Amino acid sequence: MEEVRYFIYKYKKSFIVLVTILILIIIALSIIRLITELNQRQGKLAVPINIVPSSAEIQIDGQPINTHKGEIFVTPGDHKIKVSNPGFTTYENSFSAYDWNAPGQYIGLSPESDDAKKWYSKNPRLYKELEQAAYQESVEYGKKFNERWPITKILPIKDPYFTISYRPVKQTGDIYLTIKGTSPRYRMFAIDHLRKQGFEPTDYNIEFIGFKNPLDIKEGSYEQSN
Repeated sequence: MEEVRYFIYKYKKSFIVLVTILILIIIALSIIRLITELNQRQGKLAVPINIVPSSAEIQIDGQPINTHKGEIFVTPGDHKIKVSNPGFTTYENSFSAYDWNAPGQYIGLSPESDDAKKWYSKNPRLYKELEQAAYQESVEYGKKFNERWPITKILPIKDPYFTISYRPVKQTGDIYLTIKGTSPRYRMFAIDHLRKQGFEPTDYNIEFIGFKNPLDIKEGSYEQSN
């Protein structure tokens, strides 16, 4: 017992120094890791992701990627996602992520092998929760989109003389109203119809389908008569 006390007393300072150094190293490594992660995420968007089974491997644009607290980080634009797990059908699809909307990826792999089917039969709750999460996000997206563009609630409008619809712009979340009419008169009917519904057409970008602007003449597309 005396020997133990002597050993502790003799090397107490060295032990404290060693522990302090180890703590500082751990803190430094944590800071470096945090800075590295922040640099890797710079200019990227957080995309919610939920995969069943959770052990599946995820690839974005052909590169393996790890999730962080239920999210992946991607650059704005179009991407390809691949999810695979032994015994399950491989999932491949494309998705787009932009500043205004980075839709979550909710993917449940279908079982193929007997072991995978047994696992599936024991975990139906995980697939149910996945469906509910995807549905809830879809509802929230629709609500926000309609709040931003309330005119979409009345579209499309189909009249014997004109049709009014809209085309979303995925990069910005904006929309273009599309108006199709067989004559200038009917196109004006469409404009007047929107105003009667309480919407000002000049507040929107409008595309007239089947109509060519006569002022939009390309150089060399006509011959000057003498």
